[in-house]
Amino acid sequence: MTVRELMTGALITATPETPVLDARSLMQKERIRHLLVTDKKGELLGIVTDRDIRLNLPSQATSLSVWEINHLLMRLTLDKLMTRSVITVGPDREAR
Repeated sequence: MTVRELMTGALITATPETPVLDARSLMQKERIRHLLVTDKKGELLGIVTDRDIRLNLPSQATSLSVWEINHLLMRLTLDKLMTRSVITVGPDREAR
């Protein structure tokens, strides 16, 4: 069996400038746990997981107001929390 037989064809991606809240909404809407981060040409720059996002959301015990939290989260973009060292393989590689 090859990787091609297991992989998804229609990729769901975001740009590094995408706000974290928008990425979270997209992941929930599409029911995915990993989001590829690409540049405008479609080149892979990194990956963000639902865990990366959860770890970067503020604690519920914060003293900040909801407006302050939303303001801070709208300024937090994927380029600040994505994993940049992504290991990739070709579609014809043997899957184990």
